[in-house]
Amino acid sequence: MVRIKDGNYIAIFYDRMIEVKADSKRDAYNKAKRYFESREHRELFDGELKVCQIDRKSTRLNSSHT
Repeated sequence: MVRIKDGNYIAIFYDRMIEVKADSKRDAYNKAKRYFESREHRELFDGELKVCQIDRKSTRLNSSHT
């Protein structure tokens, strides 16, 4: 079981998901983008990466991409 903390972000790229610690959604998006681009050895296209802030109190991800 993965323990995810409030205030962090989840980045989703196709079937892969990582937790990102960042001060803002834009910062989380940029960190996740660099991470996945380094693994994929290519630049990501718009819409391939989704970033959601974790909100465990409401038991949902607050979703919208940058």
